[in-house]
Amino acid sequence: HVLAYCYETSIVPRSLEEALLAFVAADKYLIENLKNQCAQYIENLITYDNFLSALEFVDNFDHVDLRSTCAKAFNSLFYKDGNVDKFPVFLLSLQTEWISELLRVEVFIELNSLKFQESWRNPITTLPDESLLAILGSSSCKRLQSISGCISGQVVKRMGWGSVTRPCNLNISLCSSQHVLEVTNTLNRYYGLNRLSLHIPINKVIPDDLMPLPMARDAPTLFFSEMSESKIDSAVNIVCSLMPEQLQFIRDIKLPRCKLGAKGYRSLATKLMGRGVKYKHMWISNSMTKEHQNELVEWNKLNKRKGGLTGKEVIYQMMFVQSDEKLEGW
Repeated sequence: HVLAYCYETSIVPRSLEEALLAFVAADKYLIENLKNQCAQYIENLITYDNFLSALEFVDNFDHVDLRSTCAKAFNSLFYKDGNVDKFPVFLLSLQTEWISELLRVEVFIELNSLKFQESWRNPITTLPDESLLAILGSSSCKRLQSISGCISGQVVKRMGWGSVTRPCNLNISLCSSQHVLEVTNTLNRYYGLNRLSLHIPINKVIPDDLMPLPMARDAPTLFFSEMSESKIDSAVNIVCSLMPEQLQFIRDIKLPRCKLGAKGYRSLATKLMGRGVKYKHMWISNSMTKEHQNELVEWNKLNKRKGGLTGKEVIYQMMFVQSDEKLEGW
């Protein structure tokens, strides 16, 4: 490296490790031009596959300038390339101390939303509490507007709704009946929520001993996945149990991965109305033909009139989307 500097020869590292080693050597021998050159190579060579090794290298050398260089590379990796949505998932793959380290870097990363999409759509177990709290407790989340995933009641409890954090859209997927109880019990102690959505896999949750949801700034939205005719009564009971007592209203009922036909939707809507459940929209996502959609809409209008509602009432509306991907919030 000293010879390269003396003869003004450029070095082209063949790997990230070589670029990191060259950076440290250039710094040791005060070769500023080579150091800057290596910093550019580091930024270009860092990827999702090798960033952990870069962090480990930085940690072992405890090098301030190298830390700053990797921070800028990290910023570029997630922001310039439009991959900011991958950031939360990437952070959760790290140990808690790594999360804190990354969120202390000089390049400030502001997170407006935390989306754990796989955890939201297919909840198997809750996201790791300590890792998630390390992210939420960082300065990056001071302006957090929404969070989505299978989040435990302990995390919700320690977020400080209505006092420490600003009102936030909270989208929680629930992996068991016990998880439902844990989350609803916690939510009832905290106010300041902006909008609340719950994803309830109908095959995993039993409608026993559930508590009404707290009053948020808007009525809650409920997602019921894997809905089938055999689960209609269970879904109706869950809705009635969770409906906020002060409001007696559900904003939207959304049915991703739904297995109901037109007859099943009629049965679900009839039973909800029969139990006095008011909702704004029921969002239906399946391959139902346009003809069957129109028949269902006409039936819904007739059913509303029988219940003393006019066609102008903005409740009990049936909405159709062609696929789950077009279902807002899913």
